[in-house]
Amino acid sequence: IALWDLLGNASGQPLYVLLGGSRSFLPVQWSSPSFKSVSEYLRWVSEALHSGCRRLKIHGFMNFEQDRVLVRATKKHVDAFFLQQRQERRNQGTAKENEEILERAYLSLDVENRYSFDDAKR
Repeated sequence: IALWDLLGNASGQPLYVLLGGSRSFLPVQWSSPSFKSVSEYLRWVSEALHSGCRRLKIHGFMNFEQDRVLVRATKKHVDAFFLQQRQERRNQGTAKENEEILERAYLSLDVENRYSFDDAKR
């Protein structure tokens, strides 16, 4: 931060300009509660996506193998949601013929979980 401050002073610009300027909006991220099953997480993901949220933080089971299953199931669920959205737009005639695939949600797994070094390498 001190170096950014020095750069700002030297250039006569405020720090927020050096970091990209002001924003007209700030994306919202939903952070999941802890659930006991993958299906409960997927219901929560559906609710978030249907509400318009595109940034999701998934708190896993604190078990590497279970979390891996959860992440794969969540990715599949999110991909299916966006494919459905794309098809609905095409059916409504609102999509261009050369439309790019809709922006996928940002997913993150809470890395506060304690995994072994060997698990982390996988």
